[in-house]
Amino acid sequence: MSGQDATGKSFGSYQDVSLSGTQYDDANGNGTRDAGEGGVAGRTITLDPGTPGDSSDDLTTTTGSDGSYSFSGLKPGLQYTIGTDRPAHWVCTDPAASCDHVLTPQSGDGDVQNLDFGGYVGAQVTIRETLDPTTDPGRFDLSVDGNVQLAGAGDGDAAQTTVVPGSHTVSQSPASSTDGSDYDAQLECRADGGTGAVVPSAGGQLTLAPGDDVVCTFTTVRRASISGTSFEDLNANGARDTGEPGLAGRTVYIDADGSGNLSPGDPTTTTDSSGAWSFTGLAPGSYTVRSVEPDASWHCSNGRGAREREGIRLLPGRRALRHAVQRRERERHAQFRRGRRRGAHHHARPGHAG
Repeated sequence: MSGQDATGKSFGSYQDVSLSGTQYDDANGNGTRDAGEGGVAGRTITLDPGTPGDSSDDLTTTTGSDGSYSFSGLKPGLQYTIGTDRPAHWVCTDPAASCDHVLTPQSGDGDVQNLDFGGYVGAQVTIRETLDPTTDPGRFDLSVDGNVQLAGAGDGDAAQTTVVPGSHTVSQSPASSTDGSDYDAQLECRADGGTGAVVPSAGGQLTLAPGDDVVCTFTTVRRASISGTSFEDLNANGARDTGEPGLAGRTVYIDADGSGNLSPGDPTTTTDSSGAWSFTGLAPGSYTVRSVEPDASWHCSNGRGAREREGIRLLPGRRALRHAVQRRERERHAQFRRGRRRGAHHHARPGHAG
């Protein structure tokens, strides 16, 4: 109207913004794009325009041959969330945590760049504990690269982790309540979730490729022991009767080479003042235990007429008890000359005297 001023007729405008970045192979898993780490083509990038509960307005694009992507012509002032697809065994390292970029660009920001995604196709490692016997109370800590994945593992327990492809170490160590010197352990690693070929793992070292699924099993066996007594069988009846004394200072040995005689390298022990002897820390298996007689006048007098040897089969964690029963002959007989006496070789159940 004539004589009046028209005010408040403002014009607002804004500039579109663009969001761009690169999907790259973070080969060393450090969350940073290093020299030589190339882009990953063909990955799907999704942009949500501030409506996380509604996927109908999401935008998608595919990374180019160099791993790059971009969204252009976007309205500023909205909170955008950009994410990437996650194939099997793929581990996101950049950005960490949720692996999403969340930002609210403003007019004039132009092309917001370096919204990158880094990650690698990992290798899966499962560490499993197997105890023999299965009821053994021993407990072990299972580790990958020195990092404990499962503490206090018992029989059948397992832990799983995903690692960067390359060289890794798997190990076990006794938990605080377990004496590791009581056990022997063997490690076997297999591909394809534990059903495939054996994976070399000497010393716990193994090399993993992207997408590997390896199961490493520690089979831990409690060592066994053999113990017994050497005594003088005064009445030569093959059993220890009241008043029959122990024989101190006698040499008892495991005939490791099966020679029938004490040889270099055969484990030995000496009976104590009561005639007792023992071998501890033995792997499960069969053993022949013999005693060395002072002279040819001494003979073994157990119920089977055996000489100074016994065949003993040890199971994991079991203790075999044996008595070396001896009698002294006052007369020497040619057929029992030292080194030529013969006797029975038998097996006994662990934990039972023969």
